[in-house]
Amino acid sequence: MGIRGIQAQLTTAIGFLLLTCAVTAVFLPLFAGAQTLESARDSYERGDYTAAEEELKALLAENGENNEALALLREIELQRRKEEAASLTERALIEINSRNFREAYALLERAVVLDPENSRARELYLSIHEVLQVEGETLDQMLERREEELSMVEEPVTEISSEEERAVSGEVSPKEEEPVPEEAAPPPEPKVEQRYDRALVRGGGVFSFARSDNLDYIDSNAGLLGLRVDGRYYFDVLQRGLGLSFDYTGSVLKLSGEDLISFGSHRMNFSARYRLYLFERDYGRLTLGARLNYHLFVLNNREPLGVYNFVRVYGPSLGLFFEDPVLYRFWKREFLKQFGFEGDFNYLVLVGKGKQAPRASEWSLSAYYDLKRYRFSLGYRRYALRNDAVRESYNDIELTAGYRF
Repeated sequence: MGIRGIQAQLTTAIGFLLLTCAVTAVFLPLFAGAQTLESARDSYERGDYTAAEEELKALLAENGENNEALALLREIELQRRKEEAASLTERALIEINSRNFREAYALLERAVVLDPENSRARELYLSIHEVLQVEGETLDQMLERREEELSMVEEPVTEISSEEERAVSGEVSPKEEEPVPEEAAPPPEPKVEQRYDRALVRGGGVFSFARSDNLDYIDSNAGLLGLRVDGRYYFDVLQRGLGLSFDYTGSVLKLSGEDLISFGSHRMNFSARYRLYLFERDYGRLTLGARLNYHLFVLNNREPLGVYNFVRVYGPSLGLFFEDPVLYRFWKREFLKQFGFEGDFNYLVLVGKGKQAPRASEWSLSAYYDLKRYRFSLGYRRYALRNDAVRESYNDIELTAGYRF
């Protein structure tokens, strides 16, 4: 091989080497960028959002117009917001079960702003929004207001400005951060209403001890087994203070007493009622109310001896009622919020016995325990009828369970 042949081979080799370097210089950044984007996507799919964001920001510092990196960065931020909104919703549910409605309201507001498509958060927010009676602001208006506030506070993570690019590359120093304005104050604290306070339906068993002094020569005491059903419902009138109620107590089986006594008794009230609340922010909510009733009492006695004098009486009555978490009022323990006492008193002006129309009183006191939507009660009730000559009474021990909504 001559000198010219060697020179030709050297020229070819040097040209090939220069071409290889040029191709590498052109395609290596693209290959490296693809590898960085793929690595960032892998980190994102593993749930390591911080690592994915760091890789994407490093990639955007070299090429701020990489649309795939910007899209993935936006996707990561959206996923962050969804997960944070889900976490806030779970925390709000805990506060709701503890009846801390103001705290739950604030958590749900943040959750809805972070993820407007979170249907569970929106449903709970609207429910408490109605209960708290926030004035004049719809959900859409709240979202618009909160988005404006967040736009003043938060730096968009999906966009990198030219100043930031130059700061990353070392050309200029980043601008000093401006002080972040304080977040707008939350809406004023309105009156707090309990959940599950619109209606109550319950039923249970009753043991009743009946007594009459109409005939002294017959043992007129009797033990009766029966049942009790009652329910109440409040309308959206006067802050859900106005409502209706119904209760029924009846004996179905005689357990003890004179053989000559064989009967079943029935009594019921149809009521219009009004309630108001006291001390609900500081010491637990005390509920007081008044009721106007129509009362009916029927005695089905198959024996003709007339031991029990009042067979069928009816008429109007007036009453008062209350409900209060008494134990929590004196001992501030969280679990005591679920315990309480309730009672009522009715005075009845009855007709059905001519000039000797009887008078009657009915009062009750019971302890209750609330388990979310359910209420369990154990109580005592006394129903007494009398006129000038005769007194008869029914003393009930009641064990009931109910559902609130």
